[in-house]
Amino acid sequence: MSKVSPRFSIITVTHNAENDIEKTFESIKAQSFADYEVILVDGKSEDGTIERVQKLDMPSLTIISEVDHGIYDAMNKGISVASGEYIYFLNAADYFMNNLVIENVNKIINELGSPDLYYGDIVGYVGDETTYLKQPEIESRQFFLRKTICHQAMFVRKELFSICGNFNIKYKIAADFAWLANAYINHNKKFSYHSFPICYYCLSGLSVKKNYFYERYTILKKYFSLQQILFNLYLPWMYKRIKRLARKSLNA
Repeated sequence: MSKVSPRFSIITVTHNAENDIEKTFESIKAQSFADYEVILVDGKSEDGTIERVQKLDMPSLTIISEVDHGIYDAMNKGISVASGEYIYFLNAADYFMNNLVIENVNKIINELGSPDLYYGDIVGYVGDETTYLKQPEIESRQFFLRKTICHQAMFVRKELFSICGNFNIKYKIAADFAWLANAYINHNKKFSYHSFPICYYCLSGLSVKKNYFYERYTILKKYFSLQQILFNLYLPWMYKRIKRLARKSLNA
């Protein structure tokens, strides 16, 4: 008798995350909707991350612990062993809003007609400070000139990775942006948004680094002219930066 695939595959990527992983996994374990599997992809941690996870007695848990080539290589490893209908990435230090998230997401996906990709909202946090990050709705390919979707906000049909490919590991920070643009622009996949808070997202992650803009530029030039990119991405960024510097000088 063949094994029935779960509705969701929740993939968590870690490296030396002993102090963060318990909060993440306890938020998964507390979910009222139990039709999911958990896949931990660990980059050969040396701080006791794996030992901490093993003590949590997580249901339906698969552990991969080996050296990888960065976060997106680890995410691809998780995708390769996932058996769920929808894939969701919840990394160490991120955690679900409450114990009803997966149950409500399942209902929303059904109501939306099982889209290729569903996404909601997230709450960013640094220490005790939080910010509600409402995700923007996609109306056309022009969306990608100024905006993106946080991968912690989205649930993706696993089959999309077979159709659109996995994350391109040549990008160290913006591979999820590259994947989204490819899926939407080149493959015409359906992205459905419904405003609903999914998780707390640690804002001290990779994508806040400065070279994110360079990677994003190399991706955008595949789809847009240099003039479009400068006008929509860099000029607004430069304006905000100059305004911030001017404010600092006035307050000095």
